[in-house]
Amino acid sequence: MNTSLVAKQYKLNEWAMSITDYKNSGLSVTEWCNKKGVTKSAYYYRLKKLREACIESIDSPVSGPIPLSKIVDVNPESEVDNYITITCNKLSIHVSNFSSMPLLESVLKVISNV
Repeated sequence: MNTSLVAKQYKLNEWAMSITDYKNSGLSVTEWCNKKGVTKSAYYYRLKKLREACIESIDSPVSGPIPLSKIVDVNPESEVDNYITITCNKLSIHVSNFSSMPLLESVLKVISNV
């Protein structure tokens, strides 16, 4: 893996955490951006890039239902860190009890429209 790809993935991960922070904050986009010192245009740019990365990571559209056993991995090692991983092609979504449900719903809607 080359360094530019690692840097891109790191940046996307940071942006995803920011979007999750906004979704969990209960604030409007304007209020959250002002609080975090981020311009609204930067927020929407990052959101757009995250959506594009999500779409790019899918090689081919899914045709028909996928058996749950093939897409969900449960981590039973720790009650605090319990999560599931939903995987489809090259896209993996890690969902924990701390995940933002509105964000998860938005991601699943994007994926279902691809």
